[in-house]
Amino acid sequence: MVIVAAGCVLLLMGIFGKIGAAFATIPTPVIGGMFLVMFGVITAVGISNLQYVDMNSSRNIFVFGFSIYCGLAVPNWVNKNPERLHTGILQLDQVIQVLLTTGMFVGGFLGFLLDNTIPGSLEERGLLAWNQIQKSEETTKISEVYSLPCGIGTRFCASSCTRCLPFWPKLERGGRGEVGVSQLTLCSRDPSEERPKGATDTRM
Repeated sequence: MVIVAAGCVLLLMGIFGKIGAAFATIPTPVIGGMFLVMFGVITAVGISNLQYVDMNSSRNIFVFGFSIYCGLAVPNWVNKNPERLHTGILQLDQVIQVLLTTGMFVGGFLGFLLDNTIPGSLEERGLLAWNQIQKSEETTKISEVYSLPCGIGTRFCASSCTRCLPFWPKLERGGRGEVGVSQLTLCSRDPSEERPKGATDTRM
C-alpha cells in the first residue's frame, strides 16, 4: 500500500503543478539528509541478505567483492569516457549509458550472473537456510503485509510463457485463505539418481 500511495502522489504531482511546486519547496539539505538515511538503509538491508551465505567461501567473496567494485568503478569510467560508447544507434547508446552509469544495476546484474554461473553448493549459496525461512509462519505473515495488492503480479508469475525459465518463481497456491508462496525450482539433479518427474530440489 505504501508503493501504491507513492504512485498516486507522483501522479498528482505530474497532473497538478501546484502539488509538485509544494514538494519542490523542500530545502535541498533536508532532501540530502533524507537520501543519506534512505539509501544507507537500503544498502544495509541488501547486504544483510548475505547473512545466510557462507562468506568464508572464496567463491562468495569473489562474487560479492567483484560485483561491488564493478558497481562503483564501471559507472565512474562511463561518466568520464562517454565517447567510448558509440554503436551507431543513438537510442541504443542512450540505453547503454543509462544502464552502465547506474551502480545498482551493474553490481546487481554481475552478482546475479556470477552467482548463477559459478558452481557452488546450495548450502554455500545460502539457499538451504533461505528455504527454511520461507517455510516459517513469520514469512507468511510478512507476505500478507508486503505482497502486491489486488493480486498484482500473480498472473504474470503463473503465465505459461515464464514457466520454462529455470530462475523464475512459480506460484504455488495453498488452501482457502492461505497466501501463495513463490518457489524457485533449482535444476541441480544427480544423473545417477532417479527422481519423480517434476520434483524440486529446493524452494525459495
